[in-house]
This record gives sequence, structure tokens and C-alpha cells, in this order.
Amino acid sequence: MSLYVPGRRVSRPSELCETCEKKEIRTNATVYCEMCDEFQCEACSKAHQLYSIMENHTLVKASENRRHLVGLNLCDEHEQEIRFFCEEDDELCCGTCAFLNHRNCATVEDIDVYARMASQSTGHLIGTICEIQDTAMSRKIQLEEQAKNLQSHVETELGRIDELQTKVDELFGDMLQNVVKNGKEVSEEIKSAVTARQSDCRTLYADIEVLVNIADNVLNKISLESMFIVQNILADIYNMRSAKLKDIRSDMVSFNFDVSFEEKLLEFQNSGNDFANLKVLVKISTKL
Repeated sequence: MSLYVPGRRVSRPSELCETCEKKEIRTNATVYCEMCDEFQCEACSKAHQLYSIMENHTLVKASENRRHLVGLNLCDEHEQEIRFFCEEDDELCCGTCAFLNHRNCATVEDIDVYARMASQSTGHLIGTICEIQDTAMSRKIQLEEQAKNLQSHVETELGRIDELQTKVDELFGDMLQNVVKNGKEVSEEIKSAVTARQSDCRTLYADIEVLVNIADNVLNKISLESMFIVQNILADIYNMRSAKLKDIRSDMVSFNFDVSFEEKLLEFQNSGNDFANLKVLVKISTKL
């Protein structure tokens, strides 16, 4: 029986005689012995006629052998060869199944009867199965490509995040350097201004201290006329130093050093872990 499978070319090579192969001779087999489980040519198969021990061996045409069924022709329940088919129950049966489970069925026939009837549709059935196989393989390749694309997309997004983080780090690094630089400049300016005013205060304090000492030492030892003169001189000196004191009081050192951030950056900070939106959509369909 030749099977045609749409969309697929199947070539089934002739089986070689396994007995001849042991002698390193290539000969096409004509029969298959189920007891020996061996393909044989016409000449080698004659041993079944020569030796009485092989008289009960079953020989079939090489093209009709069942070796390739690999146990598919055995009943799962009784491990016997499948020989019948029940059309009523749509079940393959061994002899035991037919007797125990289908003896009341009217459509139990030898499997050869249904095999001849179904031979025309077998090729179409195999073709349909092959189409399903091809579809499954196509979907497998498609899913592998989708998984590959997804992995690539995830890696791209991770790269974007790393790039953004690098840029933000650079911006904050530049800002930190500017703050440090300006802070040092302001500190030096304030230090210089404070030093100058400290010097003025020390000078004024020393001058006043001299005048106070003079007053203590002189005023109680001189006449009223001399005291009047000294008093006027001290008054003039006081007026001069008082003006200097006024300048010192009014010329206070004040400074303000503050770093302000853009409002959007503050909003970004206050957003916590929600500063970015991660959206993941997974839709799985099992339909081929």
C-alpha cells in the first residue's frame, strides 16, 4: 500500500536481508520473519523449509512487516496483538478484549476488513497530522522569536535606565562641584571681610582703653582749668571714636548661601518609587 502525504515526500527504501548483511552482502529482503524478527531474502528464507524447528515461524512480505509498529499493535490492557476492530465502540481490540468487552457488539470484525476500507483515508489522516506538526513547529519558532525579541526589548529598556542614571549622576556631580567651588569662594570672601572688621574693632578697643587710662590718671591730679581742657579733648576724641563705632555697628557682615532645586526635581523626589511607570502586559493564548 502506498501512502501519499500532501505537502511531504516520503521515500521508503527497500529493506535489506539481515542474514546477508552479516556476510557483508547487500541483498533486498523479500520476507520478514516475526519469530526471528529479521528481514530475509528469498534464498535465506528457505532455511524455514529445511529446519523443522523453524516450521512454525510466520513469514510475511517484507513490505507488510510490523516491526516498525514498535509495540503499537499490542493491546495496552492485555499486551496481546490487536486483531479486531469494533465499529460500534470505535475501539481496537485484541482477542481477549473482543471476547470480554465486545461479544454483544454486532460490528466486531477482523482488523483486515476495516484496514482495506480505511486504506484510502490513511494518507489524508497522516497528511492532517503532518499539518498539525508543521503548525506546532511554526508556532514554536514564532514563540522563540517572540521570546528573543522580548529579551532584546527588556535589555534595551535596562540600557535606557542605565543611560538616564548616568546622565543624572553627571548632572548632580557637576552641581556638587559648583557648590563646593562657590562655597570656598564665599568662605574666603567672608573670612577676609570678618578679619578686616575684627582688626578695626581691636584698634578701636585699644584706643578707648588708652583714653580711659589717661582719664583715670590725670583727671584727679590737675586743676579745674586743666581738667576742662582735658575734658574737651576727650570729648573730641570720643566723638571721633563714636563715629568709628557707628561705622562698625552698621557695617556688619551678612551672607546667604542656599541651593535651590527646580520644582520638577522636587516633585520627582517626592514621587518615591513611583517616579517611573512600569507597564507589563502579558496575554497568553493556547490556540494554535
